Amino acid sequence: VNFNTSAIEASGFSNDLNLPAGNTLITGNAIDLTCVRGDGKARTGIAVSADDTTVSDNQIYVRGEADPLVKGIVLQEPARNIVVHDNLIRGCGIGLSGAVASGRVEHVLDGRTFRPGGALPWPRRGTHCYRGWRIAWAGRGGNALPGPDIVGFDPEEGVFRLAAETDFTGKTGLSVYAPQGPAWALHHNTITNCTQPVTLDVFGGPTAVFSDNLLARGEASGVKAAVAVRGAVQLSDNQFAGFDEADCTALLLHPDRFGGIPRLVCRNNLFSLCATPITEAAPGIWAAAVRDGNLIATQAGWADLAT
Repeated sequence: VNFNTSAIEASGFSNDLNLPAGNTLITGNAIDLTCVRGDGKARTGIAVSADDTTVSDNQIYVRGEADPLVKGIVLQEPARNIVVHDNLIRGCGIGLSGAVASGRVEHVLDGRTFRPGGALPWPRRGTHCYRGWRIAWAGRGGNALPGPDIVGFDPEEGVFRLAAETDFTGKTGLSVYAPQGPAWALHHNTITNCTQPVTLDVFGGPTAVFSDNLLARGEASGVKAAVAVRGAVQLSDNQFAGFDEADCTALLLHPDRFGGIPRLVCRNNLFSLCATPITEAAPGIWAAAVRDGNLIATQAGWADLAT
């Protein structure tokens, strides 16, 4: 109660002395992040960057008005096999956030081998070791540039081995992503009274799923988007309610992290009392999405948002 600091972290990062947890369960906690002293600090209820983690049946909240310094649950790619379900998040600046860890080329050994630095997690021995994953180079303007496939990561030597010869000139910053997606199942959560309820700025993929969640504006004001997505994510069977401020949108669709049109699935979502159900930050995103069964409440009943 009255946490003015972050509460729980399942870290995927390691060093010579420590390895990340192999399996993590974070369940049944009540985390009150209310600051009562007037000197609030940036803080997170639950942060996850470790593989194979379940976050369920937690309550994360701030009493009174939403606190812009608080994040409820933060997930970070390239963590994979993450299940987040049946959590109640309220009164946070950001309710649920998905982000991407970045690293850098620390030392080039040859055209296919380099040692990384920065914040990329080192996988445990005997795990996927990034086999079949891909590099994304940091580009200008915030967009990534496609890189080569990864043969694997050697945790003993601490090096990446790539499938093709690479000119590392100017290619310092990088991220890694799985073509199959991170295997994230984010479902049946209730998120209310948050100024940024959900922000998913991720690579995503076919296995990134945000479904059956209940999102309500509650008493929060100045909400620009209930759910903002940048990446390939399946959005299905979610309910949006009360996002009725003049400049507010329920679902904001951005280009993917390469600046292109993401592969989106958007089905069977319900929008009630929403000023603008769906907004695209670049033309063509909504037209390219797989979409059906999305409905908005009107005075006459329900209207289809398929077009």
